[in-house]
Formats: sequence, C-alpha cells, structure tokens
Amino acid sequence: MDIGWVETFVAVIDTGSFRAAARRLYVSQAAVSQQIGRLERELGTSLFDRRGRGVQLNAAGTRFLADAQRLLALWRRSQAAVLRETARERLELGTDWLTAETLAPWLCRQLLLHRPQADLVVKLRAASDDQWDVAMLAEVAEAGGVYGSPLFSDAVVFVAASEGGDFDQPPPDPDVWLGERRVLVPGQSRYWTLVEERLVARGLSIQTVEISHPSVIKRLVEQGVGSSFLPELLVRREVMEGRLVALTPPWLEGVRVRTSVMRRDAPAKTSGENLADLALHLLSRRFPAASGAQD
Repeated sequence: MDIGWVETFVAVIDTGSFRAAARRLYVSQAAVSQQIGRLERELGTSLFDRRGRGVQLNAAGTRFLADAQRLLALWRRSQAAVLRETARERLELGTDWLTAETLAPWLCRQLLLHRPQADLVVKLRAASDDQWDVAMLAEVAEAGGVYGSPLFSDAVVFVAASEGGDFDQPPPDPDVWLGERRVLVPGQSRYWTLVEERLVARGLSIQTVEISHPSVIKRLVEQGVGSSFLPELLVRREVMEGRLVALTPPWLEGVRVRTSVMRRDAPAKTSGENLADLALHLLSRRFPAASGAQD
C-alpha cells in the first residue's frame, strides 16, 4: 500500500476527473490511471464506474472514500509531527574579544561533530545582552538572570615581535620595549587597570594606543609597531610559529584573565538534551576542573 495512491484517489474525487487530478499533482494522466489501478488491485475491487471520459464512485469507492480521507489526514499529521521533532536545532553562542578567537572555533567544531544538522550563530555579546543561549565570556561582571560557572584562568603575558635570529639570542627586555614603543591596549580588557598599576609601581612611563580588536593588536605587534599585554591563550599559535614572543616578567605574575560560561536557563540534569546542554557538557569535558578555581 502506497500513501501516494490514496492521495491520488482523493485528488480524483476532489477535482472530478483523472485529467484534473494529474494537473493538481503535477504528474501525467497516465500516472494517475496507473496509481488508481494499483490501489484497486490492492483492495481487490474497482472504485469507479467509468463512463466515457468521466468517472463516478461506485459503492466500494464511496465506502473507501471516508477511510481514505482519514488515512491521508492521519499521514499528514504524523508527517508534520515527525518534522517538528526532527527540526534543525539552533544555538546562538555569545562570545567576547577573547573567546571568539580561542574557544569558539573549537566548540563549534565539536558541536557540529555531534549534531551535523545544527544551525550555529556566533556573535560578540555582552553578559547583559539577552540574545544568546550560551555565552563564553572573559572577565565577566555579575549579571542577573543567568547561570554561570568558571572555565579557566589564563596568564596575561607581555607580547613583542619576534626579531628572528639564533635560538640562543636573549629574549627582548620588556623595560626597553616599553620605553621605545607604544603599548597597544585591547579596549575591552578589564585587566589593563592592574597591568597599569604594575607599570606605575615599576616607574615605567609609557604611551598607549587603544585598539578594539585583539587580532589587530597581534598584527601590529608582529610588525613591530608596539608591544602589548594579552592573555597567553590568545597568542599561543603566533608564539609557536615564531611570529611573536610572550614573556612573563616577575612584576607581571599574578595578572590573569578568568573566563566563564553562562546560560539563561537552569542547566538540565542530563547533558546533551539540547544544544545548550551539549555545549556545556563539551566545555566541562575540556575543562574538568571548572567547578573550582583553575590556574
């Protein structure tokens, strides 16, 4: 039994002829005749009295029509219910200047490995912005109506351009660089106040340039325009590739950036129930010590 045969049968009744039913279903008139013939063979009886070009339901057809309409309605309701259940999931991921470059690419890849059909939206968000399902934010301030937990803390390091040369060449002296080049400050960073206090306590006089995006800072530092103070995770790739040098002078120790994960509703008891739960589950696996302070 093919539900398409039932649909064709009802279309013939609704339109009054095989030809009109073919136009409604976007098939040939021969295809309509074939499907009606298969339905009649399946039922073991004819359904129409054929009179020239017209058709008229016989007693068996009249009896079957009500059941056919119910079958078709049930099929459509079931189909709609299945489509609702299997609709593509969507997650709006809030990030900031740090996590957009560090955690977001990894998390998106993991989510799509588990849910290939999911729709992901990654945007720069603030903690007070309600347009996100899950947010990964550094130096986040307390915000009402959200559930948050710490992920990790990252050391802030002094970043300068790599000048090449031998591996035995001594690293750049931060005091010299700070005196000769401008300091590029990420405009969104709250840790800069503490860095500035350390610089003042050391008696260093500096000139600063505030730049909104860390990628621009990294590029300018790499070109020797200036130096900066950035989270270590943010410059790990450039340091590994020999494009930047990251140092932690003694007077900078203890300056860290703490990153948290946040969501609007209370976490479910079972991980992976929806995309938001799955995101939290994946992050907890990557940062298993997130329930406590992690340095």
